[in-house]
Amino acid sequence: MNSLFFLTLFLFFIFQTSATCNDDIHYPFHIKGQQKQQGYDTTLSGFELLHKDNITTIHFPSYGDLVVKSISYDTKKIDLLDPKNCVHRVFLNLNLTLTPFQYYYVLKNFTYLNCSTTLLHTNFTEIPCLSGSSYHVYTVDPEVHFPSSCKRIKTVAIPFEYSPYISDNSLGLRLTWNLLESEEINEGNKTRDSHIARYTGIGNQCSFPNAILLNEELIAYSGVQGFCVEVGNGAWDSWFMPLQEQADVVCQKVKEMEELKGGYNIVGFSQGSLIGRGVVQFCEGGPPVKNFISLAGPHAGIASFPMCGVSIVASILLDAFILSVLWNIWLLADILNYQMFLPKLNNEKPGQRNSTYKERFSSLENLVLIMFEYDTTLIPKETAWFGYYPDGYFEPVLPPQETKLYTEDWIGLRALDEAGRVHFISLPGIHMEIFEADIKKHVVPYLNGQIS
Repeated sequence: MNSLFFLTLFLFFIFQTSATCNDDIHYPFHIKGQQKQQGYDTTLSGFELLHKDNITTIHFPSYGDLVVKSISYDTKKIDLLDPKNCVHRVFLNLNLTLTPFQYYYVLKNFTYLNCSTTLLHTNFTEIPCLSGSSYHVYTVDPEVHFPSSCKRIKTVAIPFEYSPYISDNSLGLRLTWNLLESEEINEGNKTRDSHIARYTGIGNQCSFPNAILLNEELIAYSGVQGFCVEVGNGAWDSWFMPLQEQADVVCQKVKEMEELKGGYNIVGFSQGSLIGRGVVQFCEGGPPVKNFISLAGPHAGIASFPMCGVSIVASILLDAFILSVLWNIWLLADILNYQMFLPKLNNEKPGQRNSTYKERFSSLENLVLIMFEYDTTLIPKETAWFGYYPDGYFEPVLPPQETKLYTEDWIGLRALDEAGRVHFISLPGIHMEIFEADIKKHVVPYLNGQIS
């Protein structure tokens, strides 16, 4: 996912809209005293800006004025600076609850301490702009014990991107807003009420930087609240927890999330796509899934497991593990006699096909299957589209429409396709190498109701 990270930064710095000129201020923001823009209500609470002496500011009742550095309307980002040059003072006092804004980055709790002595341990990060000659203010993880020379000031949720290595005024403050376009407000735009649940792939977890970044981008581009759903210990359990158990864990989590009660969309990455499908098909009493977006999901299985710089012994052990979960090779016909995840997920077991799984899967509003042209992690890469080899052969690769899963419609894929609700997308790049433009074109429209 490094390509996404760098491309996103490049586009941000090159094309970000400046907010220092009145001509660049438009809906939902407005300059105080400016005439009403045609077709828009410029009296929206919280979006009024003050432009004076070539400086644009926005007022927050809980803190005061912050300088508007820039606004990006397409990704709904506003970058702010503290005129008092102490962003931590903002973090301690700014209350966004009654505003249309929220922090753009993932939040993490930190405790602020007022200490009478200097602390040298690396767990404690001093905040110079809050410290004085006779006292020192530090941030620390709430779980870390602190000496008796320190008193707790407050524990607050800080944008994770900023801490704990932030210096005064570095990066500024980045917020996002969730207001809909004016023409959608009057209609209520119920489709925007949908939320996103995202499942990571094997060896990944929600706290990894690439996963945090991607989640933030999906939220920013779509304007829809999103959640990365973690399973157990993340990366470790993605390898060693049985996939059925992973699906069960996620099922329980989504059933407990009040935000998802009215329905939600799923974005699955690689193995996470299988977990997502497990939730769709197996999760009894779970909230309804509207759209399912799968990026490089091994839906039909994999015929080989790429080993990069791994010893022969490790290769054999890992191949044996993957064999028990994903392999769908003709030599292993007896695998259908076992309670394996993929045969169950694909309703392959003769005489045991579950009509409920098919009914739930075929009820999706849209199924988006994204394949990467140079994917060497999935073999064959067409498994991302439910394509696979003929029984008994390793060539050619059958398109999904020629597989038994499709022709006999084991899970409802054919029914979905014939209804025009399956979207087969092929993108250039290696496994999971997706760029900003492709996210906006092929993923975002299914998250925010642009495509129904």
